[in-house]
Amino acid sequence: MIAHSDIEYTTEENEDGHDCDCVYATCRTTGCSVGPIWGHHERSIRRALATLSQECDCGGFHQVPKRRLQHDHS
Repeated sequence: MIAHSDIEYTTEENEDGHDCDCVYATCRTTGCSVGPIWGHHERSIRRALATLSQECDCGGFHQVPKRRLQHDHS
């Protein structure tokens, strides 16, 4: 089953105190969220979605979503 998710592009402070680009992936069904996954490139998005697929209770496979959000968690 394909699961629907959103990708949020943001920045977070890393362990060294530097603001770095990252993404969060959130399941639209359960609200389960994973992140920060460092980077804004396609590899980071795929990693976030793979992690979400493993950790989310919806039982679905999360693919690259059509809707991507820009937000700053700061």
